Formats: sequence, structure tokens, C-alpha cells
Amino acid sequence: MKNMIKISVVIGLALVILNTGMAKDPVFIDDFKTDKLNEKWEWVCPSEGPSYKIDAKKGILIFTVPSEQTYDHWSHIAAAPQLALKVPKGNWTFEAKMKLAESTEGQQFHAVLFVRFADLDYFYWGPYMGTKLRLERSGANDMLNADYDSDEVWLQIKKDGSSYSWSYRKTEKDKWEEVGTAAEELEPEKIGFMIKTWGAAEVTAEFSSVRLY
Repeated sequence: MKNMIKISVVIGLALVILNTGMAKDPVFIDDFKTDKLNEKWEWVCPSEGPSYKIDAKKGILIFTVPSEQTYDHWSHIAAAPQLALKVPKGNWTFEAKMKLAESTEGQQFHAVLFVRFADLDYFYWGPYMGTKLRLERSGANDMLNADYDSDEVWLQIKKDGSSYSWSYRKTEKDKWEEVGTAAEELEPEKIGFMIKTWGAAEVTAEFSSVRLY
């Protein structure tokens, strides 16, 4: 009887841990501690000009788009550079810290964490024409917005079935603030970082603390 009670307690604790997400370890972590890009990343750059480099001492990836031309991505164009990861099956959470390296207020850009469904079908979540946070979908702009006043932000995308939630926080110690949700039955193909521009804008964003659960 005592052994049965012990087994029941262990099973109960395991279920509690699973339900609260405490037992879910990251399936991918990148703190950019080496100069070489992790082989799981795919660098996609349709046009010359954009670049990335890793500062291993600071643990950041520096992503730059020049102003000589536009690098847009939408339902009719795929010219923006991106760093992409294959997405796991089922439910997942993707998060990273982003810092806009220079003042970008009013410039025509969107620096984002993305979810890709097809070549011209993406969700884009991140700073939009400054520090304001915006969610867009290829062909559908201004889906969700959050007023935000800092060049540094932690961004999160969480997939639960066909529902995607979009969140942010100011520091690692803060609770995530969910801005809203969006539904999509299509299975995603990839996730990652993108900087897209539709005007003469030079944009540099620093990415760090990448986690995929």
C-alpha cells in the first residue's frame, strides 16, 4: 500500500510539472558565444547588401540592412534578408531579445521574429517604424499593435494548435505581456529573424538569447 501511495504521488507530481511547463526544456538555444553561426540557421539573402556578424564576447548577432535599396517582404515580393530555423512539429514557443542599434523612428522598416507558411505568406512580429510593436501578415497589415518606448525588447511567439499568441517584455525578469492572438490552420515551415524595408532605411538590429521550446 505504501509503495502504491508513493507511485501515485510521483505520477501526480509529474503531471503537475508537465501541465505547468516546468519540464519542457529548450529544443534549441543560441547565445551566440562563438564567431561561427550555428549550422541550424539558414541565411537567406535574395539581394546583395544585407549582412550579419556575431560578437561572441557580447553574445549577440548583429543584423544590418543598408539604405541603398529597399528589402521588402509581402504577399507579392520576397526581397528581405532573413535567418531561418526549421520549425518543430506540434506546439512550440520561440523567443529572443532584440535591440535596435540606432535611432530608427519614422523610418520605413519592420524588424521581426517571423513565422513562415509559404514563400509569400508570413507572420511578422516586432518593432515597426520605430519602437512601436506590430503584428502583420503578408498582405494584411496592422493586425495587432503595442505602444513601446525602448530600443530593447524581448519578443515571443507561442503556437498552441492553430492559435498563435504574440507577447513582449522589457527585461528578462518581467512577465510576458500578451498583445493578442491570431489563428492559422496551415502548418508553419520556418521561424526566424527578418528585417524588411520599403523605403531608404538603414537598420541594424542586435539579436540574442534565442530560445525554442
